[in-house]
Amino acid sequence: MEIKYTIIIPHYNSPDSLSMLLDSIPKVPEIQVVVIDDNSTKELDQIEQVKQDNTHCEYYTNTTGKQSAGACRNIGLIHARGKWVLFADSDDYFIDGFLEHLEHFYDDPSDVVFFTPTSLNTTTGKESSRHVLYAGLVKNYLKKPSRKNEINLRYRFGVPWSKMIRRDVITHNHLEFEAVSVSNDIMFSTKLGSCMETFQVIDRIIYCVTKSTKTLTTTVKESNLDTRVEVLIRRYGFLRNVLSKKDFRKLEPTSNILLFEALMGFGFRKFVEVFTSFRKNKIKLDVFSYSYFVLAVRVFKDRIGLYSPQRKRKTTGDITKDE
Repeated sequence: MEIKYTIIIPHYNSPDSLSMLLDSIPKVPEIQVVVIDDNSTKELDQIEQVKQDNTHCEYYTNTTGKQSAGACRNIGLIHARGKWVLFADSDDYFIDGFLEHLEHFYDDPSDVVFFTPTSLNTTTGKESSRHVLYAGLVKNYLKKPSRKNEINLRYRFGVPWSKMIRRDVITHNHLEFEAVSVSNDIMFSTKLGSCMETFQVIDRIIYCVTKSTKTLTTTVKESNLDTRVEVLIRRYGFLRNVLSKKDFRKLEPTSNILLFEALMGFGFRKFVEVFTSFRKNKIKLDVFSYSYFVLAVRVFKDRIGLYSPQRKRKTTGDITKDE
């Protein structure tokens, strides 16, 4: 039978959540599931058991020498055979009945189909806030398909999940993920937003991104924040080249979150360092706006203590999710 969909999953040290994700995907021949292990170091017996329980999946190992979910996703793209490609993180899952929504758009001529995501705090069992930005981009466009809302949908939907991408769009435009420790998906999503000619926006939920506070603990590295700053600068440089000045001005600032994290996690000196870097590269700033204040409150509630050198960070399966 023809493979219709390829689902690409990078994985590291989280066999339990990977098993839950694989259980949420129907075991049907039209879905190719590709799992790429980022050289896991823990629970290897459990990982092997997951493989034995899911022999319909394809398993590969990241042999690039660069530990990164981005490198894993690129390996998955090499082996992808479906007409449509979807991405999932190994600690998330698909919503029951999601395949029916995909089937409805299988023959659609669009390059990308955007769906509304949701999120769950697996510790409290309540809705998390990790989906709010992306769900808002979808709902704003559906409510008012203006040029501004289209620009923000194209270029601020920076995660690879909760959308279905035609594989030939990826291959024709040579789209790849960056092999960096964090924010590996930002440039992929930004370039996808630039090269896609047609798209659909659907207010249907197919994917749930999770957040947990009862997980393994690692120390936050300041270098991760530095990487995210560097990626954002590259992103803005790319957008300046592909967008008109009028369209570029329609983009809402995305630098504020990093400024806030620099201040909360590493102090005023780091804030000044990041702020200066943004100003030097002409990055859009809106530090004193009401929207920034609202964002800061939300981030504070979600992340207080997570970016402090003296504290420990909670991560799922030893992996920090990119946002």
